[in-house]
Amino acid sequence: MKKTASAIATMGLLGTITFGASASAKTITIQHGDTLSGLAKQYHTTVSHLKTLNHLNSDVIYAGRPLIVPDGKADASQSASSGSSTYTVKPGDTLWGIAKSHGTTVNKIKSLNGLKSDTIYVGQRLKVSGKPSQSTGGSSSGSSSGSSSANSSTYTVKPGDTLWGIAKSHGTTVDKIKSLNGLKSDTIYVGQRLKMSGSPSQSNGGTGSQGQGNSHHASTSLNVNQLISDAKALIGTPYQWGGSTPSAFDCSGFIYYVINKQISYPRLSVAGYWDRMESISSPQPGDFVYFQTYKIGPSHMGIYLGNGKFINAGSSRGVEISDMNNPYWKPRYLGAKRLT
Repeated sequence: MKKTASAIATMGLLGTITFGASASAKTITIQHGDTLSGLAKQYHTTVSHLKTLNHLNSDVIYAGRPLIVPDGKADASQSASSGSSTYTVKPGDTLWGIAKSHGTTVNKIKSLNGLKSDTIYVGQRLKVSGKPSQSTGGSSSGSSSGSSSANSSTYTVKPGDTLWGIAKSHGTTVDKIKSLNGLKSDTIYVGQRLKMSGSPSQSNGGTGSQGQGNSHHASTSLNVNQLISDAKALIGTPYQWGGSTPSAFDCSGFIYYVINKQISYPRLSVAGYWDRMESISSPQPGDFVYFQTYKIGPSHMGIYLGNGKFINAGSSRGVEISDMNNPYWKPRYLGAKRLT
């Protein structure tokens, strides 16, 4: 079995990818006796991560072939800075990766920051050492600003805030805040302005009145035709982990870029977009479809075009149109969401 020259060239190109918390990848040559499990242990990663980086469908590898692995030098520099008491989340980061690079555990970071789930956001500042947060489940700046504005009628969500923490600092309850703002879940977003007193909101989660947008999306702030046109104009753009510009995209960076052609919207992970958007039973053109690929939960997304097709930034061919009903995507489909 031999790889084509183009495939090997592609793998060499992928060796320059930047992923996780600015940890780089490099390409090695597989030696006789090497196994994925052994190499994963050697390079302080997982078999699943190696398979994802190299687009492998099985654990079988062959001597003499190239393999993309985390760059030990980058890991070393990252470890050297792990004495910092705070860390700012970067594109592609996970709690597991941050915990590993700082010599701690996911549960410890969650405890320090009062996090109720594993969802984190680009730009979020996390405590990685010290004492657990006493209030908002996030950065110290978020809790102090919440306390100082406890008598204010509105509050702007800071990185790391939770409804529980905001309610506590304002002497109210989570249910009261949700009622005041018409929230259907406990999910809140950095920059979101919450009412802390007054009459309950009459709108759906404070997102504005219904009837705006186009005929397919009565509640969205996006023009669907423009969204799809902007997305199709990027077909052929190469893939890069953490990429969010027309030079290269990953799947969530692609979504971030085309949405921000129309409105200001944060750069989140796939799981972050999943948590933020509204679930719908059946997608319409311009909705967002989600898939479970290399890890449990939503890890890939695209824009639904209709007739079972969606456009996405794939790790193999970059931005392309894919069929949701093909043997790869169909069993991995998780559901559809709408930006409201």
